[in-house]
Amino acid sequence: MSAKLAVAALLLGANLAIAQQPAPPPTPVSVRSVIQTELAPTSWVPGSVVAAADARVSAEVSGRLEWVAEVGTRVAKGDSLARGDSAALKIEQQTQNAVIDRLQAQLTYREQQVQRYTQLAAKNVAAGDQLDSAKSELAMTRADLAQARAQLAEIKHRLNRSNVRAPFDGVVVARLAQAGEYLNPGTPVVRLVDVVHREISAQVPLAVYNLLADGDSLNVRYGGQVLRLPVRSRIGVGDPTSRSAEVRMKVGQEDWVVGSAVEVGVPEAASKQVIAVHRDAILLRAGQRFVYRVGASGKAERVEIREGLSVGDQVEIIGDLQEGDLVVVRGGERLGDGSVVQILDGAAAAQAGG
Repeated sequence: MSAKLAVAALLLGANLAIAQQPAPPPTPVSVRSVIQTELAPTSWVPGSVVAAADARVSAEVSGRLEWVAEVGTRVAKGDSLARGDSAALKIEQQTQNAVIDRLQAQLTYREQQVQRYTQLAAKNVAAGDQLDSAKSELAMTRADLAQARAQLAEIKHRLNRSNVRAPFDGVVVARLAQAGEYLNPGTPVVRLVDVVHREISAQVPLAVYNLLADGDSLNVRYGGQVLRLPVRSRIGVGDPTSRSAEVRMKVGQEDWVVGSAVEVGVPEAASKQVIAVHRDAILLRAGQRFVYRVGASGKAERVEIREGLSVGDQVEIIGDLQEGDLVVVRGGERLGDGSVVQILDGAAAAQAGG
């Protein structure tokens, strides 16, 4: 056999061996959909988690303080926060009850007297001026009784107010007065904070304040976590020093402590409609940015792109992509153009990337 025939035979045998080798298995990947959405350039401003209700609850009557709730006590609306010495008020109440009893007895006598004079006057036995006098005394007794009952109600009110009660559900976070101190009306006793109903307060630059509206959702960053929370209210009064105005956002079930620092993403310009992908879909090699699109054949197609706006996990892309295309967000580093892929999260593919 000639040398040329030997070489040809070797090449043919090598090609047959290669053809007989099994194809490499599909590469497992995760995918997200290309979406059309509104994005706007965003800047981060500082904010704080605040309580919806935070009050310094004060005494309403004078007296010596007997008891104050411990710091950390959780109370419901109407529960006792502190109790004053009510001995003097109870004595006033007993005295006033005695006054009412006496006036009630006088009233009964006056009513009987008017009844007798009325009967006598009908028989022309008693003079009319005696009946008039009895009626006048009856009216004065009724007025005295009404005044005494009003005084008793005022004493009961003061007695009830000697027990300082919670105006809302909350936690006692500070004692502002101690047992044994003599208090006057208006003296702060405890600080009560509602730790369940919380909000985020952030100062937004006036230059972009009008880009926001009540009900808009903003990104809030806290401890590496980013959530979208709704704007409850824009406080339409700006600070002339900082040139900013307050925005309040609702906090849901997040376990964020009152006083925690957060960051709020606010738009720097009006939003615009863009085609966007999840940022994990973008790959960078040799200075080129691209994504892998999964075609109908189940193969990866390399699509070069340029990046635009970036908000959270969404990045605007300029390239040969359309809304609804599936792009690889996990496993792309192992792919090449034309690689066969196996989608691991087919359910997620139908969802908007984000």
